[in-house]
Amino acid sequence: MNRFRFGTVLVAGLAVVAAMYVWHQMARDTATPPRAPKQPPIADIRAERMQAEAPAAVASHAQSSPNEKPAEKDFRKLFAQSRNYWDYAHEILSAARVGNADAQFYLSKVLEFCDYANRAYFRRGNAALTLDQALQLAVKQNRPVEVTQAIFERCHEFDAQDATELGSSMDWLAKATKAGQPVAQATTAQKMFSQDLLKSYVRAGAAPTPENTAASIGDGADPRALLRAAIKTLDPEALFTVGMAQGAYEQLHPSSHGRNTNQLAWMLVACQRGFDCSGNADWITTGCPNCGTRSAANQSPDNTMMIIAGDSWPAVQQRAQEISAELDAGQWEELDLGP
Repeated sequence: MNRFRFGTVLVAGLAVVAAMYVWHQMARDTATPPRAPKQPPIADIRAERMQAEAPAAVASHAQSSPNEKPAEKDFRKLFAQSRNYWDYAHEILSAARVGNADAQFYLSKVLEFCDYANRAYFRRGNAALTLDQALQLAVKQNRPVEVTQAIFERCHEFDAQDATELGSSMDWLAKATKAGQPVAQATTAQKMFSQDLLKSYVRAGAAPTPENTAASIGDGADPRALLRAAIKTLDPEALFTVGMAQGAYEQLHPSSHGRNTNQLAWMLVACQRGFDCSGNADWITTGCPNCGTRSAANQSPDNTMMIIAGDSWPAVQQRAQEISAELDAGQWEELDLGP
């Protein structure tokens, strides 16, 4: 898997909490009620039905001020809780359409992840694999079957149904980036660096592919400016994505720190500041199946990164301390993001 795709899946597949969330509402009981000698007022009937179908919502409404706006949905938390991205995508589609940048970013994320994951795990050439066939292939290739099962649960409906109404992953990412969503900004910068790197291979004589000849990403934005804007929010998920961007960035703009060290150090900083880096985090279980941490679901973020870093762990720790100090001091120009 090339670095562009690995970075995409790693970011696209991550989640930040582990809790089950159920999307489907139970079907309403449409049975006709028995005729009563005297019907109560229509308002009472409507209130009674609302209480039966959604008591928590009714109670919340009764306690709210008439002019109070409903609470904003936490699309990041809902994404982390979701185990069915088809339902999640349809749940947030309306918010994305009216301009919610978080909804736009996470809709982009699930569309990209499921497109790649379905092709990687459930396609062989032009043939589609059933779940059983994909699980058998995972065993033959000595890959964890839990990863294949998790991806099927999240994404299989994107292959089984028409997803046209959900739109384009790149279009939603562009909208979220323009709106200043920090993880979207860092993701776009990462894609721009990766695309530049792939195109440099073509200039060096590599064979053209759809990836290295695609239209330019970012609509003319400066990727370093996008990274700085994302970093200044100190959003842990954005910091993690900045780490992923280092994979291509350092090769394009050499720094005083090694590419792997810089990448893992940014990831460690993100973990230390709240990004989920436990052994059962989604970016481990579905995006990094060979990280070797799944058996230690309750381990600390430092232990997770120590396992991934291996012999480079002391250098990663040192660089992470430097990055944290620079972030706390607002020394944005010291963060190896270029001129």
